Amino acid sequence: HATFRERVANAKRHLDILLAAARDLEASRLLRDIVRIIQGSLAWNASRTAADAAQGDLARVFCVGEQLARLKTIRPPGHLQANLFGGYTFVHWMVEEMMLRWGRDIGQDAFAAEVPDLHV
Repeated sequence: HATFRERVANAKRHLDILLAAARDLEASRLLRDIVRIIQGSLAWNASRTAADAAQGDLARVFCVGEQLARLKTIRPPGHLQANLFGGYTFVHWMVEEMMLRWGRDIGQDAFAAEVPDLHV
């Protein structure tokens, strides 16, 4: 059985890992890109023009966790790609946007390098 001090030390170690992961997520370029794409999509869905969105009118506030959980269920803009293969989702569309339009290199586990503490 662990002593009280050992349990407290273990809890502190876990909290330190969570804090480090939170800081990494806050600084994550990939997560910021994902948020920008979601904000752009929200602006587009609110009948904003592409020019408005490009000029930085993307300050749409949303719960990141909830929105990330729903990404696979959101119909992607220009969903004609769904005809190419079944199961085409907003996630596929976001990856295409980042890779083709923004020139982002999206690896197999893109968050691993930016947020290593998520893999502890």
